[in-house]
Amino acid sequence: MTRIYSIVALFLLAALGGCGGGSSSSEPPPDPDPVPVPEPELLESRLSATVALVHSAAEVQAFLQQPGTGYVEAYFNFPATLADDVWFGIDQELIEGVDSPRTFEGADWMGLIAVNRNGQLGTPIGSAASHAGAPDDAMDWEIQDLGVTLQPDTWYRLRGEVDFGTRTFTGMSLQGPDVDVSVDLSGLLLSYPNYAPFDRPFMTYYVFSLRARQFAGPGSTIVFFDDVQGSIETADGEVVVFRDGFESQSSFVDIPISLPVIPLADITEFLWYKEREEAVLGVTNQVQRTGNFAIACDATLEVTP
Repeated sequence: MTRIYSIVALFLLAALGGCGGGSSSSEPPPDPDPVPVPEPELLESRLSATVALVHSAAEVQAFLQQPGTGYVEAYFNFPATLADDVWFGIDQELIEGVDSPRTFEGADWMGLIAVNRNGQLGTPIGSAASHAGAPDDAMDWEIQDLGVTLQPDTWYRLRGEVDFGTRTFTGMSLQGPDVDVSVDLSGLLLSYPNYAPFDRPFMTYYVFSLRARQFAGPGSTIVFFDDVQGSIETADGEVVVFRDGFESQSSFVDIPISLPVIPLADITEFLWYKEREEAVLGVTNQVQRTGNFAIACDATLEVTP
């Protein structure tokens, strides 16, 4: 995912001045000065993402050696109170590893697709420099207007398609009761956001919500996801290699990291992890598309325990 590191800022209200004027014995004493109340600590940004790793199936192993077209999709839903500036979406990434990389040691090719409730599409894109081996921090985004306004309390299907062989986007689609949009993204380079020192290659699939303080307006920050699916193109057509609806996992832990090289064997395949420690994630039974549960990704800027 896009690596946006948060900086915590604390803002305090200035102390109020004393009350003027005198008093007499027949008048009640003035109220004491109010105690200054600090404003809550706020992050500069928050990315709340969950990630699952996939690598063991024969089809996936073949794909990692000779990459082609990959797909990721999920259903999302948000409440009427969601802030306009919250971005949310899906991601699929191919991590090359350090032992026998196909292009660069530790390369991480990211096919992130983000939208907001106002119908904007955001895709972080790579550059000639990143495709020559220099991580780009995913700071260059292509923003497009889809010409739709998404409705609250409605399940939409978001799907992304990339060509990991050429390391380019292919397209995206968004469907719901009132929306059926497809966008050709061919030619846009995949971002190489950061060096990822895992020993062996694998695929990752994500859902997320994202907010930056400089753009924050009024509103809530939770987006719900359900029925996530990752698939790859093989000689036999599209093959689903990952599918989950958050029915069997109630909590999320950090990915176990041991540097300088992270053993893939230390990470449980198909388990949902926090993409980073700051992610605010929860499983809910109040909103779901299928089954009994969905995941809530909260992009709150308030500092959480």
